[in-house]
Amino acid sequence: MANYVSSDAFFLSLSLIWFTQLFWIIDQPTNKLILLNAIILFIAFTVRYNALFYPLIAIVALFQGRHKTLHKIGGIAISFILIGIFITYSSNKYKKLTGHRQFTPFTGWQTANNALYAYRYVDSSKRHSVPKRYQQLDQMVRTYFDTTRDTKKNPQESLMASTVYMWDERSPLCIYMENQFKKDSTAGPFKKWATVAPLLSDYGGFLIREYPKEFIKYYLAPNAIKYYAPPVEFLSQYSTGVDSVTYIAQVWFDYKSKKLKTHFKDYQVKSLDFLPILTGTMNFVLFFSLISFITLKGYKQYVKLNHGMLLVVTLWLVNFGFSVFASPIALRFQLFPILVSFSFSVFLMEYLIKSANGIKIEDKNTQISDTLTNTGDVIVNPNF
Repeated sequence: MANYVSSDAFFLSLSLIWFTQLFWIIDQPTNKLILLNAIILFIAFTVRYNALFYPLIAIVALFQGRHKTLHKIGGIAISFILIGIFITYSSNKYKKLTGHRQFTPFTGWQTANNALYAYRYVDSSKRHSVPKRYQQLDQMVRTYFDTTRDTKKNPQESLMASTVYMWDERSPLCIYMENQFKKDSTAGPFKKWATVAPLLSDYGGFLIREYPKEFIKYYLAPNAIKYYAPPVEFLSQYSTGVDSVTYIAQVWFDYKSKKLKTHFKDYQVKSLDFLPILTGTMNFVLFFSLISFITLKGYKQYVKLNHGMLLVVTLWLVNFGFSVFASPIALRFQLFPILVSFSFSVFLMEYLIKSANGIKIEDKNTQISDTLTNTGDVIVNPNF
């Protein structure tokens, strides 16, 4: 993932640092650590908005820690204040650019995209009337659906719960955007994209409310399956399958030629193909290992592992809800919860193996922590 020019690797690193700090906050809480954790969270949020749900996980960690309630509330407040400042700043910038106050145009495009994956299965005879402000866009959408029924000629229409309608220039959303700026040759791509986003958000929300059953069946359900085993997406191709770069990329990276070299026989990257299968397997293992851990009352023997599992379960559930309802699901977006889930699956399996073999389990770390409490030493918990 780090071989691509994107923020994915950086965001993953920040997420792992932030999540690791939560364990320290539970075990060895200090005001400086709480402040640092809030700052890392803020930086992660500015890189990718997936961090929007991170404060919910931080709340769980803070209230497990051994510090005063006032400090817990303060730690939560700092995170929300920093994120609130960034949201306000971004909203004001978009207000100045487009005349509409919005945190991110991506939300509007994503909402409309998700809704269309359900709307295309609504028969014309069962269509509901739409408000006047949506009629032009709605007519373009229905015309597009009627002319792309042949999936052999339009393979993109065979995809389920994808993001084609957001980025494909042939999609009705993109065509509508371009039509709105036919008389304005000065508007750049970013301004066009941001300006139509509020209307797309409202239109997508309208379709979801009008056709909730179709939305659940044709978008949420397929997206939930993708969460179980996230697709590799464009990581399956080196340089997205293109054998050369533009001149500006050549200058920026100081390439001698526009032509790209690769160690693969072609531009297909097959080394990651096993990851969706592994992810699905580990989700299965994590779930049943957790059930066994609870049934065998392992939470009474491994107190600190119990604290960690509470964070992991919270991360898994909140990320599931956010990803399925509001975000495209791809391997690169899910690597953070995948790595965390994999790690704790190993811990749970260790516990089950020891229990099956009659090995006595002691939470030695609790004893060590209690011993060092009065010395002020900082310890590393071997369980993590």
